[in-house]
Amino acid sequence: MKTFRKAIRNWRLLVIVWLMAASVPALADTPGQYRAPDGTRYWYFEGHWYRWGSGKWAGTRAPMGVLVPYIPYYFTVTSSNGIPYYYANDTYYVWNDAHRQFQVVAPPDKTASGGAPQPAPAARLFVYPKNGQSPAQQTKDRDECARWAVAQTGFDPAAPGTPVPAAQAAQMPDRYVQAQASCLEGRGYVVK
Repeated sequence: MKTFRKAIRNWRLLVIVWLMAASVPALADTPGQYRAPDGTRYWYFEGHWYRWGSGKWAGTRAPMGVLVPYIPYYFTVTSSNGIPYYYANDTYYVWNDAHRQFQVVAPPDKTASGGAPQPAPAARLFVYPKNGQSPAQQTKDRDECARWAVAQTGFDPAAPGTPVPAAQAAQMPDRYVQAQASCLEGRGYVVK
């Protein structure tokens, strides 16, 4: 009888583990999920990419050609042949005006620019929710602060064609990041 009870307990544990594993975002309608041109499912969250396979998500490189509505807030901008490239987490993006989204692309051509441009050191913001904000609230605050930073600085990383005087061009990304940090601090985050 003890063996039977032990088997039932182990079986319950296996069912619970299986249900927990199945509860990760596996449905195609889950926000942040994308399909690569070859049909493979990917999940994208704050610049990190995950690939669905064998019933679970596993970290991976960004799939080429996938369109995303936003890029990580800690990106850096570099250009090659007059095309701005947005770089974050070892991934290059370009603005696709036809789709009004960012597209994952290969690094800029090394031969056209005498070597692939290296992005400037990122003014990466490390943000900690001091007041216990939920992940959903954190995402909302980051989005709103990004829009506020655009309004304050006149620099919009999502609109690469925005004309900026040459003297200010180098300072604009830094001002944008500073404005974003100020906004987040005002909403109860610790920003470093």
